[in-house]
Amino acid sequence: MKTKLIGIGLVLIAVATLIIGNPLPAQASVCSVSALPSLSTVTPGTTFDVSIVINTDSPARGFQFAVTWDPSKVQCNSVTKGTYFDAFAAANNGDVFYLPANALADNTAGRFPKNTNTIPSGSATCQNVSLTGANGPNGTYLGPTGSGTAFILHMTALSTASGTVSFVLNNIILGDNSANTADMHPTVNNGQVNIVVPNPTITSIFPATATYGSSLNISGTNFVAGATTVTFNNISGSSVSVTDGQHLSVIVPNLGSSNLSNVSVQVTNAGGNATNTGFNYSASAVPVVYHPMVTAGISHTAGLKAGGTVFATGDNRFGQCNVASWTGITQIAAGGYFTVGLKADGTVVATGDDRFGQCDVSSWTGIVQVTAGFDNTIGLKSDGTVVAAGDDYFGQCDVSSWKGITQIASGYFYTVGLKSDGTVIAAGDDSDGQYTGISAWTDITQVVAGDQTVGLKSDGTVVAVSWNGDGRCNVSGWTGITQVAAGLSQTMGLKSDGTVVATGDDTKGQCDTNSWTNIIQVVSGGYQTVGLNADGTVVATGDNRYGECNVGSWNLRTLVTNTAVNSSANPNIINLTVTLTATVNPIPNGGNVQFLDNGANLGNAVTVDGFGHAFLTTSALAFGSHTITAMYNGDADFAPSTGSIIQVITGPRWDINNDHVCNVLDLISVGGAIGESGTPGWIPQDVNMDGVVNLIDLLLIGNNMGNTW
Repeated sequence: MKTKLIGIGLVLIAVATLIIGNPLPAQASVCSVSALPSLSTVTPGTTFDVSIVINTDSPARGFQFAVTWDPSKVQCNSVTKGTYFDAFAAANNGDVFYLPANALADNTAGRFPKNTNTIPSGSATCQNVSLTGANGPNGTYLGPTGSGTAFILHMTALSTASGTVSFVLNNIILGDNSANTADMHPTVNNGQVNIVVPNPTITSIFPATATYGSSLNISGTNFVAGATTVTFNNISGSSVSVTDGQHLSVIVPNLGSSNLSNVSVQVTNAGGNATNTGFNYSASAVPVVYHPMVTAGISHTAGLKAGGTVFATGDNRFGQCNVASWTGITQIAAGGYFTVGLKADGTVVATGDDRFGQCDVSSWTGIVQVTAGFDNTIGLKSDGTVVAAGDDYFGQCDVSSWKGITQIASGYFYTVGLKSDGTVIAAGDDSDGQYTGISAWTDITQVVAGDQTVGLKSDGTVVAVSWNGDGRCNVSGWTGITQVAAGLSQTMGLKSDGTVVATGDDTKGQCDTNSWTNIIQVVSGGYQTVGLNADGTVVATGDNRYGECNVGSWNLRTLVTNTAVNSSANPNIINLTVTLTATVNPIPNGGNVQFLDNGANLGNAVTVDGFGHAFLTTSALAFGSHTITAMYNGDADFAPSTGSIIQVITGPRWDINNDHVCNVLDLISVGGAIGESGTPGWIPQDVNMDGVVNLIDLLLIGNNMGNTW
């Protein structure tokens, strides 16, 4: 037993000797740096803080950190000093620097003096913020021990944000109190915030019935500005404007040409969607752009105005000029003694000589172009096939097998088609070689026919074929041509500079076009040639026995317009958005609308869309009445016009009597209207605009009691 005790004693002595000769290393400092959000879950628009917290059991000589986050979800508003900073700088020995990385060597860059409360903040990072003793990295002042907040980042969750956001710490240095200020390698704890978007709800839609381009007001909850969409039967609305999370406005999209009941209106944000079927759609017409044009027959001339109506002059023995009642016309064609019009809906009308059934076109649908021969009518369908009516003695109507056609032309007794590959096909009379050899033509962009076939090539040169005794086919030297026309025995070319060249029979002066300028379209008929000027006026030369050249008074472009203005909310609440809609009639081909507030420009000019609408959403209108004017500037086809309304801007809904304070008078006013109901927002006492005055409205007044504006 004594031997064992002696052995144990020797072992203990040996261990002690080892310990004395080789002491155990000192215990390392226990320290950490953490990014701690003040909230774990927030909703869009919520403000919160992220604290940079230091916890150490040893005094630190210096501290540096950087923190990053997703700037598409949160933004840093400012950074303030915390208790750890204040303790560190208590003896006026500490400074903080914000960029560049070597801020200690350049105290003029990003300096954070001790007597300020904020430092600059980046949109996505707070980089390399340093705290050290006044004597530099080896300064004598030491930081405190324990736990303390060095900096506080004041953040806001963006209105469009959702999901998890991490605050990632990096570039961490927590220097110890040794002479060389070694890093204590603190534990790093990153923080995160979960941005949750509540599902929206829909409580009401006003008005309950509207048409395309109308502004619709939707009430509900959890509408997120910039991140809420609205669909109507899965078709997106436009100009969605969220006012206060409980109200939004949206422009109704085009839902077609039929009236619709119980349309599914769906409001969607990142949290989900809500659907309401209490909306009815009032059908609106398909928008149409009308381009002025002229056409010439054997002895009459017709012109299409920008608004879709038609003029005609000349021989009217067969009623070929009876077009005054036509509306909604997008293209016209003059034949021998009849006139054809293509309507916006793809149907066709015709008037005049019908002895061969050339006007029997009322059943046609899906037509995108019409052309007229001497006594037949040809229609190009949207699928590239071709239909025909009228005289087929020479086979000029044998076009039912044609496919892939992009443009058609009618000669006097034959028909020509331009294919999508730039080649040409023809049917009908070829007794004078009117289309002999055209199968070899390539790279054709336009084809026309009179008693000769003329093709315009993509390089601006021209080819032509037929009997050429009068020179109608002498076009080989033409260049810079943008459009061609063919009459009975004359050929015209419109040059890129707006002048016109002509060749062929000139016995009636039909080729006297040398003086024409600023022409944008040229056509040729029996013995007359007609040109459309860029300003909408019309010129003509040639045979005028029937008055077919009496076009000097025509102006196919400038149409009188009227502009009306509507508001999505009138009156509207101060600081809430309102959508102003200008509607121009008839629907123009373009142009802009400038909105004005009491004579001063309100925003930038807005382009008029294909339905004649221009929209402006604003929250900039001050309290009171505003004369809102919409000035349509016109375009080449449509004259300028203006319209105006009085827009009233009221105070916040909780200030019932607009005395700039929420007080007992407002409470009494709401109390006196309890139980009344009507259209949402119909009276001021309907504070939450749900269509009924009730306890909720009283609570809203109570919650805002004492607020001023």
